[in-house]
Amino acid sequence: MRFERQVLFGLIAGLALSAGAAVPIGENVLINGALEADQVDFPQGWTFFPTSMIRPDYHPSGGPSGMPCITFAHTGETPSGERTMRQYGFALASGGTYRISAWVRPSAGFKAKSFGLLVINKGWKASWGIRQAPAAGKWMKVSETIKGLSSEGTYFFAILLHGFSGSLDIADLRLEPVDEIGAAGAERPELSKYQSAPRIVPWSPLLGEIPRATREVTFRFFGKLPEGASLPDYRLALAVGTAKV
Repeated sequence: MRFERQVLFGLIAGLALSAGAAVPIGENVLINGALEADQVDFPQGWTFFPTSMIRPDYHPSGGPSGMPCITFAHTGETPSGERTMRQYGFALASGGTYRISAWVRPSAGFKAKSFGLLVINKGWKASWGIRQAPAAGKWMKVSETIKGLSSEGTYFFAILLHGFSGSLDIADLRLEPVDEIGAAGAERPELSKYQSAPRIVPWSPLLGEIPRATREVTFRFFGKLPEGASLPDYRLALAVGTAKV
């Protein structure tokens, strides 16, 4: 499946024009806050730190309404050390107002000395955000409005867990401008061409397991469309070929 060529060229041009632009009120400053993995084994745009730690588990459809989610888990007899998952390199306005939100589900018996969904400035001199996990058992949407950022410049976002036991699921991470000052001064992290390019990829089932009787395959869209556009605005063409075995 592919975009018609004239449409694809238009999309790439639109992406080039929008690079470095402000982030509108209500849109996500974070890249891939939905935690899509696009056929790799961990969400693109995110890194876990330190890299020697136990990596969070990734579930492509384990969150609310089938959204992707990640799980931090520790089953040792003593509480864990520090674990974080981070995204670097976005800009925020010092006078702006922003909202952090996410879906969170602690397991029964989850405990943590420190928990945070945090915006952190350069050098970790200050941080703002959500510092308390919800009650265990159900998916809950948590949110916090933040203001009073101490400086212009580069920030990073971190999921922080320290001294915890049990497990914690997290989905749909968002950092949104709430006012015009925040929107005008926000800038998303730099994207690679691969991450931002609009594309449709086969999603389910695995290509080697396509049913011979129906030959049905589900596709998903990844990438970024120009502001104000949606996928139904574009015509798609399916190119069917055959392979010799």
